[in-house]
Amino acid sequence: MFKKVLKGIKWFFISILGIIVLFILICFIGRGINSITPKNGINESRYVDINGTKQWISIYSENKDNPVLLYVHGGPFYPTSAFDFPMMKKLGKEYTVVNWDQRGVGHNYKKYPAEGKITSDVMIEDGKEMTKYLKETFGVDKIVIWGSSAGSVVAARLIADNPENYYAFLGTSAVEAPVNMRTTFKEVMLEKYKDDPDTVALLEKYDPDTENNLDIDMEAKVKERCSVKDGLKGADFNLLTAMMFNPYAGLNEICLAIMPLSYDNYLDYRYMILPEEYHAQFTREIFPSDVKEFKVPLYYLLGKKDEAPGSNHYAMEKYIDSITAPEKEVRFVEGGHYTATLESETVKEYLHDIKEKNINNK
Repeated sequence: MFKKVLKGIKWFFISILGIIVLFILICFIGRGINSITPKNGINESRYVDINGTKQWISIYSENKDNPVLLYVHGGPFYPTSAFDFPMMKKLGKEYTVVNWDQRGVGHNYKKYPAEGKITSDVMIEDGKEMTKYLKETFGVDKIVIWGSSAGSVVAARLIADNPENYYAFLGTSAVEAPVNMRTTFKEVMLEKYKDDPDTVALLEKYDPDTENNLDIDMEAKVKERCSVKDGLKGADFNLLTAMMFNPYAGLNEICLAIMPLSYDNYLDYRYMILPEEYHAQFTREIFPSDVKEFKVPLYYLLGKKDEAPGSNHYAMEKYIDSITAPEKEVRFVEGGHYTATLESETVKEYLHDIKEKNINNK
């Protein structure tokens, strides 16, 4: 009997080992396939010198002559490079896609961490320097810039300050100044729940103007009561296999993507580079609230179910109505905040149209 138990344990561990080896082999093969550089294309990553720091980018394109597209991730400072390779590869049919991990985060966190608080001025200067680097590297006069969530705020400021550098702007899961977002959220939800006394009473206690002293518990309560539970939903590709087969995602990047606030000492690091009391101010300082007339075509992709206090399509629609641009368009997806960025086919179609209007027909 004892020998049978030992034999069973032995085969159990052999099976586990076999599964691990098979998993590693599958990852190796998948990453190998995704590492292949298309003929006449580019598929690589590098660290770039940006304002005295090293900052990581990956570049994918099926044709080096494709127009350059810079992707500015959100957060602030939460890169998506661990799992968004399938999207970048898809967009690489028509663009030279540059995926940028911002100062001190993502691929930069272990090798080139930030040494202190990252201010709004530093973030914008990094964006300007990255744009300059891409223009010089690829020998182009202009690029297309795509900002997701908080990245849309950075991208909006860049086109406002230096419109001559950009063909067009795309904002997915876009947001604006935090107080404006929360004020609009409260107005809309008071009307939506006017026949629900408990929800109205809760919303009336909610103060959207407390920019740097936000009542986190109250924010959580109104979000729980009124917002769609979104999470990282809406991707039309599998996020797990995307990380498994991503040729640029190491263990550090995957851990940061899966459990960013509990990995290593990242929570303390996060508070160092962007203190909680500075978070809203950081976004407000960057967002071009002072600009009402843009010189670059503006395109937005928003989630119809994006109804959170700090990100809602109601506030964005109000903001977009208040500004002018050579061309302005808003499209929607049937989903929450992240869906507008992770629904890759919709993003691909939109960027195709942007290219046709602003580059191919020029």
